[in-house]
Amino acid sequence: MTKTALCTALICISAYLSFPLPLTPIPVTAQTIAINITAILLTPAQTAAALGVYLLLGFCGIPVFSGGTAGFSQLLSPTGGFLIGFFVAAVLISLLKGKKNNPLRHCLICIFVGIPAVDLFGALFMCLIHHYSPLAALSGAILPFLFGDVLKAIGGALIGTSVNRLLAIRK
Repeated sequence: MTKTALCTALICISAYLSFPLPLTPIPVTAQTIAINITAILLTPAQTAAALGVYLLLGFCGIPVFSGGTAGFSQLLSPTGGFLIGFFVAAVLISLLKGKKNNPLRHCLICIFVGIPAVDLFGALFMCLIHHYSPLAALSGAILPFLFGDVLKAIGGALIGTSVNRLLAIRK
C-alpha cells in the first residue's frame, strides 16, 4: 500500500514539472517518467489503483494535472485523452513487464506499448472532442513529443528496474 501511495504522489508531483511547447496545446511534463516507474514497480492491480487515485484526485478538484490544473473539465481539454492514456498505458506496461527484473524488456515495453497507448488516446480525444484532423493531432500532439517520450520511457523503465533491484536486496 505504501508503494502505491508513493507512486501516486510521484505522479502528482511530476505533473508540476511541465512547460509549454509552441504551436501545441499539450505541455511537456515529467509524468511519462512517473507513469513508467509506477508500472515497473507495482503489480497491475496496484498500478490501476495508483493511477485511479491520481485521476480521482484531479477530477475532484485537487490540482494534480499538468501545470497545476484540476477538475472534471480537464477530461474535455486537449490533455484529457492523455490522462486516460496514462491509465491504460501504465496498466498494460505492468501486465506485460514480466516477472523478472529485466531492464531491456522494461524499456521495450515502455516504448512500444506505453507510448503508443498514451498517444492513441491523446490523439483520439483531440480528434473526437476538439475536432482536430488526424494529421493535425499527429503533428501537434504526438510528433513534437516522440523523441522526448522515448527518452522518458527509457529513463522511467531504468529507474523502476533499479528501484526493484534495490527493494529485492533489502528483503
